[in-house]
Amino acid sequence: MTYLASLRSPNNTNYDSKEYNDLLDKIENDYANDLNVRWDAMIEAEKILVEKDSAIVPLYQQSRALLINEHLTGIYYPSFGASTIFKYAEYK
Repeated sequence: MTYLASLRSPNNTNYDSKEYNDLLDKIENDYANDLNVRWDAMIEAEKILVEKDSAIVPLYQQSRALLINEHLTGIYYPSFGASTIFKYAEYK
């Protein structure tokens, strides 16, 4: 499924939550054919991990310093994934 399944009991962190495991069962079985309901349930599962139980905690966010030519436009710098997207780049 996703990284969410890596914290299903049993796991290496000894995290165990009946509520979380039951929700994963529903995501994988009951909600498999309803993408909207499945997506909402996955968000709820993540909230259990991060907000309720603190089973996972985002510890690091990469940063970078860039020197950019003022004539270069249309470059996108996402906060995660690819560091730079040049799809719409233009030099004016």
